[in-house]
Amino acid sequence: MPERTILLKSGQEVLFDRDTKQPIITGSQKEIYTVYGVDIELVINPGITLLSEDGYTLSDTTFIYNILPYNEADPESENNYKALAADIDLFEIDDNNNESWVGYLIGDNTKGKGAAVAVAGSHFDINKKYEAEVVLNRGSDAEIRGGGDTVETRLL
Repeated sequence: MPERTILLKSGQEVLFDRDTKQPIITGSQKEIYTVYGVDIELVINPGITLLSEDGYTLSDTTFIYNILPYNEADPESENNYKALAADIDLFEIDDNNNESWVGYLIGDNTKGKGAAVAVAGSHFDINKKYEAEVVLNRGSDAEIRGGGDTVETRLL
């Protein structure tokens, strides 16, 4: 019986045509994905955002996030998670605990530590509560949300 070597990719099978003896390759190559367990930390600085009587912030509010895994000693490691984009979503919470999206701030880094800033003069309703949440890869199949925290506000 004649032998024949056929090189197949992962997930493929080979059949031979009975009449022509030619190989028929079926199946598709399996995709290989790198999968990460991602954690997101968020710190809001200052811890309390001071507001004027009209609800405007008196100083910048910085949202500092940390996307893990990330090895600071080896920033180019393939084990570091790198997002496509990093944003901070802001939500307004009313007296009935109804949450409504206010907007987002664009983060300055897509791996490791990054920050987004709400500049002095940003408006907050003094009668509502606010929360912030980190969003990675917004709108994609790989969207990740996490690192939520309360934005503490006080009148000066």
